[in-house]
Parts: sequence; C-alpha cells; structure tokens
Amino acid sequence: MARTKQSIINVTNDLLASPIYVESGKLVIIYNNTKRTIFSDIDFFELVYNGEDLYLNFSTIGTEETYNKRIDLSTVNNINGILINPFN
Repeated sequence: MARTKQSIINVTNDLLASPIYVESGKLVIIYNNTKRTIFSDIDFFELVYNGEDLYLNFSTIGTEETYNKRIDLSTVNNINGILINPFN
C-alpha cells in the first residue's frame, strides 16, 4: 500500500499550535505507538521530504548550528499528538 504524503504546511502549523510546544517548547515523538522520546528546549524546526521520506530537522536553544538534530520520521506515529504516519 502506498503511503500518502502529509502536507508539510499543515503538520508544521499543527505542531506550532500544539499546547506542548507552545507552553514548554518540547517535541514529544512517539515511535510505532510504543517508544516515546522527548526533545526539550526546541529553538526552531522544519519538516522536509527527501524523496518519500519525511524528516524533522531542529535546533535546540544554545547551539550555534542552524539544525543540530535530524530525525527520520518513517517510524514515527505522532509528534505532540499530531498524526504523522497513520499506519505506524
């Protein structure tokens, strides 16, 4: 079954408006509905497609680099409750 691509603009807007991000600058990433990883002190982020794969690039507060972290979202179910891959 082919995966449907999420709209980067819609997902980004939903993440920016999520209470966890607005109140504390955190991204809570849920992998396959089992593993949870919390990234605190997010300075800024972007979602990008590389072919069919969606990636999250972000920078944490206090770093000099534009983006110091990159996460492949192919196994991610949701971020801050925002659905990323409905089939994971």
